[in-house]
Amino acid sequence: MAAEDRADAEAEAVYPVDIFDPNYEGGNVLKNVTLSDELLDDYRAEVRAKYGITQEQQSAISLEGVTNYWPLE
Repeated sequence: MAAEDRADAEAEAVYPVDIFDPNYEGGNVLKNVTLSDELLDDYRAEVRAKYGITQEQQSAISLEGVTNYWPLE
């Protein structure tokens, strides 16, 4: 979850999607999503390397968390 939060926050800082943000532009939504996805791939890879797990193991852990309603914090 921390990797997702980090990617979302960094993408928002570069391409804000809040229409009240003075840096908002009409094309920001697609740019924000694209950057967030790229960053998330990188940050998930960091987590896998840190804990020595495969992408399949990470996916299984994520699914287990969703299935068992683990807290998001």
